[in-house]
Amino acid sequence: MTQEQLQAEMAYHASLAPFTCLLKDGVISAEDYAKIKTILTNKYHPIFVGYMLQVELDNNPVQR
Repeated sequence: MTQEQLQAEMAYHASLAPFTCLLKDGVISAEDYAKIKTILTNKYHPIFVGYMLQVELDNNPVQR
């Protein structure tokens, strides 16, 4: 990873962090968050975002 790639990666995550908090607090919707994340991904081209899996966890298992 080059210094420029590292800087872009850090800038992406630093830029996204406040919006993640706003999403968790219910200030913005998941749709708005997805749009913001897309904009930031296109701006910074982070390397590790493509490797991160976003899996929703179901805390209520199906009873059989």
